[in-house]
Amino acid sequence: MSGNFTDLYFLCALRYAVTAMMS
Repeated sequence: MSGNFTDLYFLCALRYAVTAMMS
């Protein structure tokens, strides 16, 4: 598995969590 892909998935999950908290 590519580490870059894992980082991208993590960033998407983190952004989703931050958006949910700000809502």
